[in-house]
Amino acid sequence: MMPEEKRELLVIMAVAALVLGAMLFFRIGNTEVLPFYGQYEHLAAIRSREVSQINPHMPDLLLSYSGTPVFLMRVLPFIIGLCNIALLYFILGKIIKKPKQRLLTMAAVMASPVFFFLYGSYNSLFLPLFFILLGTLLILKNSYFWALLCFLAGLAATPRMFFAIAICLIVIFERLKSKKGLYPFLGIVAVVIFFMAVNAVSFDISFYNMLTEHIADLGAVVGVGIFGIVLSLVGIIISWKDKHSHAFIYVALLSFAVFTLYDPHYIVFVDLIMSYYIGVALYIMVSRRWSAKIVGNYILVLVACGLIFSPGAYIKKISEAGPYDTEVSSLEWLSGRNNTGKVLSHYEFGSLIEAVSGLDAYIDRSYFTYSKDRTRINNADAIFQSRNPTEIMGFLDRNSIEYIWISSEMKSGLVWEKEDEGMLLVMQTDGSFRKIYDFMDIEIWKYETPVN
Repeated sequence: MMPEEKRELLVIMAVAALVLGAMLFFRIGNTEVLPFYGQYEHLAAIRSREVSQINPHMPDLLLSYSGTPVFLMRVLPFIIGLCNIALLYFILGKIIKKPKQRLLTMAAVMASPVFFFLYGSYNSLFLPLFFILLGTLLILKNSYFWALLCFLAGLAATPRMFFAIAICLIVIFERLKSKKGLYPFLGIVAVVIFFMAVNAVSFDISFYNMLTEHIADLGAVVGVGIFGIVLSLVGIIISWKDKHSHAFIYVALLSFAVFTLYDPHYIVFVDLIMSYYIGVALYIMVSRRWSAKIVGNYILVLVACGLIFSPGAYIKKISEAGPYDTEVSSLEWLSGRNNTGKVLSHYEFGSLIEAVSGLDAYIDRSYFTYSKDRTRINNADAIFQSRNPTEIMGFLDRNSIEYIWISSEMKSGLVWEKEDEGMLLVMQTDGSFRKIYDFMDIEIWKYETPVN
């Protein structure tokens, strides 16, 4: 490794540490509650020492034996993130021969909202991605045995990464082959078909949901930025003149995009490919000799502002994201009542309820994302809108539900629009329901089975 490359890598890692540290600082300065409700799925698994059956993540089991799981949940993504940045730098050094383009590609990676989600919160992606990147680098160095162990470790950490690992391996070996053929394309098609068969669910592909679940600027927790989409499209257009050598990457990008319809977390792999093409676009812009220099300068300033604005906006989003102190306080209060019944709420809050209160939630985000039939989601939606006391109480009795936890968002469009809508009206008028907590727009209702 050349001295200039060492200095460049140190600068890149210092910048990564600075921006990730700033994000943690702003979040902790606002609240000590972990950002994003998804983290509490892992915290619930850690505290119960049981790996999720729907979305298994083996590191949760390891953290369950530590005395400071919340501290480790903050620190581990940060440390692994710096390691992943170094690995990606070495990989790009093998793929991209122009140092300036490699540097711009790294800048695109670190300016993406996905980067901040990956390494600013504890999730099921940062560790398998570490093993995937390490395995890729080892393959490029012809260390196939150790590479295989790395990919197996990534698969063991998060089994649902099987399809991503399969496509990554196909792409890597296709790039290494001197003679191109049709078999790698057929391999990716086979992986996609297998993925669709295994995850035989009804995809929610409405245009609105696609935007809000995959674009960070429109509300997605893990999503790409609009500015990044535009720049990557520019990069793809630029690369189109050499489309035959890029065709396989286009197919991989499309395959990962299909995967995101089932699981938005696959956007991480879409983002990595997008970052490569953003680097292509930025390199052409920076290297081009503009006929009107002032126009070129304006374009570069605009691009720089866009790259700075995107992470800045996401840092602000993380610092203000739920869960909120009031939600956690209400569940801590509930946890001290020695209860055994289940809690009914919107699926978005299920993992938070389980992690903080210690009670089982009827539905959670993991069930919504990964279940094949979503029966419980449909049942809960129907009960929330029902005004039939017999139907509601029968449902609660069958599912051993004792508490109904309601947030301000649930009463402001997430579930209900009005105070007298559906189940809300029944709880206010039927003696089987008693409000036991009401503070800062958080309500907890207790259901007691009527005695005949």
